[in-house]
Amino acid sequence: MRIFFLLITLLITVSCFCQTDENKIKIDTLKAQLKRDSLKIYHFQKIRPTLGIDNRNSFIKNNPVNLNGIQIGVVYKENNTFGIGFYSITANSKIKGAAKVIDNKSTIVQTLKMGYVTFYYQPALIDKKHFELDLPVEIGLGRFTLNRTDSATGKVLKPITSGIIPIGVGLMGIYKPWKIIGLSYLMGYRIATAKDISFSGAYYSFGVWFDLRQMIRNTRFYLIKKKKYKKELKKLSV
Repeated sequence: MRIFFLLITLLITVSCFCQTDENKIKIDTLKAQLKRDSLKIYHFQKIRPTLGIDNRNSFIKNNPVNLNGIQIGVVYKENNTFGIGFYSITANSKIKGAAKVIDNKSTIVQTLKMGYVTFYYQPALIDKKHFELDLPVEIGLGRFTLNRTDSATGKVLKPITSGIIPIGVGLMGIYKPWKIIGLSYLMGYRIATAKDISFSGAYYSFGVWFDLRQMIRNTRFYLIKKKKYKKELKKLSV
């Protein structure tokens, strides 16, 4: 009887050890898989797409105007960005410039409609963990219409229409306290002269910077892969 109980105890002990070893192997396999998933998700990309909203404040003939734009491009080796930008001026932007005066007051109301496309290159001069300084350079092609009305008589004058070739250069600073969100500031100067009007002037913008790629990466790893890993690990501990 004593031998029988010893055999039963030995079988239970061996079984527990086998089960422990099997669980350890499964846990090690899960850890290795999580590491492979992490390397795959966060691997270095030589070329990747980029998308940005670029709303600028500018000046035309000393009048403040707003330019709404969107940029589509690619980032090469993390420090060089190439792309295309599409811009249009806001509908309520008015340009002061009198063709006639009454009692020393301007009577000509000029409303500007303008749109253009730019090709830009933006190298990173400084690229640190929490700060980045870029040098955006651009050249574009577009068209504008300057609608004119004599406010004194209500007469609609002949509009001025012409093509435009804007050339701009600036500095863009990005402060990144976190990997996925930060603050950006852009300032530069645009050279653009067209028929009867000069569009040359300074421009600036500031706003919130997002790293959409990092947000997608973190979502894939922490909310999908790691969540699945913890779920499988919990099954083994039951």
